[in-house]
Amino acid sequence: MSAEYRVDLDAFARNLARVREAVAPAQHMLVVKDDAYAHGLEAIIRRATAEGVTWIGAFDVETGRAVRE
Repeated sequence: MSAEYRVDLDAFARNLARVREAVAPAQHMLVVKDDAYAHGLEAIIRRATAEGVTWIGAFDVETGRAVRE
């Protein structure tokens, strides 16, 4: 038996919207740490930018490079 982890990108987008509403008119920053919890860094970044996130912080330089690409 093996475990499978799935991220609901629609739920992620709803959470981003809630944060955006809570901090408005300020902009919020998404901070990522490598591929923590196997969330799929690329998919998370792609969806966050599609949802209007313009500030993305990275835990370390390696992750920052991956985000930038």
